[in-house]
Amino acid sequence: MTQRTELLHVIDEILGGTLGAIFRFMRSFVKKDQSSPLRGATEMGGVFLLLFAILPGIWAWFVIGNAHPMNVLSLWGAVYLWYACLTAQITSDSVESVIADIVAPNLAESTCGEIARELLTPFNEARVSIVSLAFSTVFAVITWIALMYDIGSWQESDNNQSSIRRFEMIQITWCVIGFFLLYIVAARATFVGFFYLKFANVIRRENAESFPLDPAHAVLIRGIGLIGKRMLLFWIGIALSVATLPLLFPGFTYFLLFVVPTAVLFSLICGSFVFLTAEADLRHVVSVQRSRQLRALEEEIKTLFDRRSQLDKEGWAQLENLQSLRKQLLETGNYRNDVLSFLSVIAPLFAPILTLLMQYQSLEDGWAEIIKATSSVLSAQ
Repeated sequence: MTQRTELLHVIDEILGGTLGAIFRFMRSFVKKDQSSPLRGATEMGGVFLLLFAILPGIWAWFVIGNAHPMNVLSLWGAVYLWYACLTAQITSDSVESVIADIVAPNLAESTCGEIARELLTPFNEARVSIVSLAFSTVFAVITWIALMYDIGSWQESDNNQSSIRRFEMIQITWCVIGFFLLYIVAARATFVGFFYLKFANVIRRENAESFPLDPAHAVLIRGIGLIGKRMLLFWIGIALSVATLPLLFPGFTYFLLFVVPTAVLFSLICGSFVFLTAEADLRHVVSVQRSRQLRALEEEIKTLFDRRSQLDKEGWAQLENLQSLRKQLLETGNYRNDVLSFLSVIAPLFAPILTLLMQYQSLEDGWAEIIKATSSVLSAQ
């Protein structure tokens, strides 16, 4: 097995066609049909819908005569899981194709081996599972407490009846178990999403000189940048899907105060951090290579210019070509990704702004609350 083949094998083990969001032993269930990500995502969402929305909803219908709010929230969870699994599979397949077809063929064998070795330890299945389970357990407990406050505030008269209280607690607990699974999916994908930093980091450390005259448009540089773009777009989609919660469940105040900021942290902030860090590494490599090439061109130009009195027609043509190359490198040699860089910084503001708008009837009311809170703090001081 070549080191390039080993790298592709390690990438497949880490991502597994799902961006690492699904446990390894479950990936065959999600990826049964390699040509249709829709099938696996639909089956995952359907099982979640049955277990956490339909069956508890039937029980709620017999106990209280209609569906419980937790059943509706679990319905949203099923749709979210379907969307997350679908987009994770599409993005993962796309990223793995870019690595196999563009990035790996343009890396030296030794570099492929180095990246593979650096990916094995931090992204092995045991470590990813332990970290995601730890975070998800904490988040599930906080979610359970938040929902107990939210639902408790709705059930003022019924809360005195022990049977109803027991029913409420079971519904909430079962819903939270479902969200615990969603948290695992999100935590795993977030943790594994840091993997592609290794590519840009290793290239920056090695500072290889195998780029063409225009390093900003080198196939390897553009390939790694393409991975970052696709990963970032995936996280933006996830964050926007979570941002629908305030629209659909405005009454879940404590739940929204926890889930929406957490989703922003896990998706857009982490995604933007990884994207911008990789972009900075690529920009550094391009800048170094561009400076070296400019110096080499300027030395050649100086050598020819010093002999200008002895140059023939071909010499003057060579001098003009070198000056043209230098001008081209100065004008287009920078590594630019301004649109996505701007989007990745601005995007984390979308969800909090949306939440603020959903909490208040108008902007005037929102500003009044902000001013009131500020005045209270100043008065206390």
